[in-house]
Amino acid sequence: MSLIASTKTFIRSSIASLDSPPTRGILAWIATRCARSATAKDVSIYFNQFWIHRTGDIHIVKLGRFRWFRDDYRRWLLEHQRQFDQISDYWTYRYKPSPGDFIIDIGAATGMDALFFSRHVGHNGQVIAIEAEPLNANALRKTCELNNLSNTTVIEAAVMGTAGYVQLNCSDDLLCHSIDPMNSSSGRKVTVTAATLDEILEGFHPDRSIDFLKMNIEGAEIDAILGMEQTIRRTRNLVIACHDFLKPNLPPVIKPAVKTFLTNHGFSVSERPDDPKPYTRENLYGSRLD
Repeated sequence: MSLIASTKTFIRSSIASLDSPPTRGILAWIATRCARSATAKDVSIYFNQFWIHRTGDIHIVKLGRFRWFRDDYRRWLLEHQRQFDQISDYWTYRYKPSPGDFIIDIGAATGMDALFFSRHVGHNGQVIAIEAEPLNANALRKTCELNNLSNTTVIEAAVMGTAGYVQLNCSDDLLCHSIDPMNSSSGRKVTVTAATLDEILEGFHPDRSIDFLKMNIEGAEIDAILGMEQTIRRTRNLVIACHDFLKPNLPPVIKPAVKTFLTNHGFSVSERPDDPKPYTRENLYGSRLD
């Protein structure tokens, strides 16, 4: 290993050693000074239940331990805009949210999608952000708090076909947890509350149409659609990520079932089979015909 590489490893190890309750304030101060020096922008890095970086009025919550080093500062300076661009392409490719919209975000993770939706629907709109995994749900709440998302309501539950409890199999990727034990990489399991989407939404504008529904729940799509008979009748536009790609050696099951469900409920369904991004090719975009 070269001297430069050895020095960089030593510095990163030393900085990471400060990531503990007594010294996180010092680490945040050092990181913020370095970030401002590197970017000449109004940025900060701080710890508030999670490590967070702020650019202007955007606060991005990160799971896990401290991860910002000098090489990273310029890259994350416009991270939120890159993520917003990806969200726009991935989720709202067919339907663009408008001020006043009512949006359901199923599988909200740490809240970047909810932040995007919240800004588009404005003060007269509403976002219901649903997340099953407890750590992600706490990060989602923190995202809403720090970014003043007063139009967003967080629901901590797994969307399933019946109410009760379900075991999540957790992934090393802290955003990708699944009810399928084959999709677990960390070995960690957590039991969470399950509810049908109809049950979750019965108290939220039951007489109002849902302008847009997004579902990204890591392979539980078939279970979820079993409990959304009422919800689907008042949904105008949606996108569902079908996770057949998690089992590449088996024939697809989820996408055909979801597509049949949508067409049977009066939706025009489209796909993006030629998109260069493989995960985008698994999305189903639906718009109500009537």
